[in-house]
Amino acid sequence: MCFAVAIVFSVLPRRPLAIGIDGSREADMIIVLPGQSPFMRLQQYYGYMAVGVAFSYAVNDEVHKNMWDNMTAADSLSFLLRWFDRFPEYKGRDFFIVGESNDIRYDLELIGNNILEYTTEQAELYEYLWQRSFISDLTHSRIAQNCKSPDQGRSGPDHPSTVCQAAKDMSYANTSDISTFNIYALTCYDKKVRATHSKCMRDLADPCLEYFVEAYFNHLQVEKAVHANTDLKYRWTRCRTRGGGPGRARTSTYNLWRFGDSMTMLPYIKDLADTGIRI
Repeated sequence: MCFAVAIVFSVLPRRPLAIGIDGSREADMIIVLPGQSPFMRLQQYYGYMAVGVAFSYAVNDEVHKNMWDNMTAADSLSFLLRWFDRFPEYKGRDFFIVGESNDIRYDLELIGNNILEYTTEQAELYEYLWQRSFISDLTHSRIAQNCKSPDQGRSGPDHPSTVCQAAKDMSYANTSDISTFNIYALTCYDKKVRATHSKCMRDLADPCLEYFVEAYFNHLQVEKAVHANTDLKYRWTRCRTRGGGPGRARTSTYNLWRFGDSMTMLPYIKDLADTGIRI
């Protein structure tokens, strides 16, 4: 999973401000991106989590094995404390922490990675696709009968049952040409889009936008503008797992099956709300 943290203040400054990991204003400031307006204003402050997002990478892949919640929580707390020490003028403001997951989704970091109740969410996804005729009655029934729980009928310690996985694979095959986040979205047929001379720059709803983004951030001028390592021998990709191809945005693969029926954030939300924290 690609993940980042943004601190959003109730009163936003009128000038751009970028924050490096050491809490300095100047360390990693992005002045302007090639082809973009120099008058863009930053409205959020980003504190990226160690490795696994943006242009971050690790020479030793063993680093990715330790990328779990405890490390992220410790790094987040350390960053916040040091940042407020560096900029005490912000201590009196209300602020909210949100997490940016893959596909540009923003979710409250304290709740989790946009999964409130894993078993229910998975079941409703396939129910939604079935009701709209994207998957067959047979595929739907097999998923409903064999994928009720992450612990049901495992064929191994970290994998669902063979029947469950086969049914899910069929569902993926049936929906490979659509976005499950927006089933009514257009399909991209021109996947060779380039960083320049693209209608994607004018149309944010263009289905080829993701290909434009990868082309844009692999442009040498853009890499230099965002202080990326330009000596790497592989291209940057939006998100990458250990099972995928190489890319600068390297991440660990979260295997949700390992959590079993405990994949629910509802008790934690209740505990946080009971303390008076606004969620």
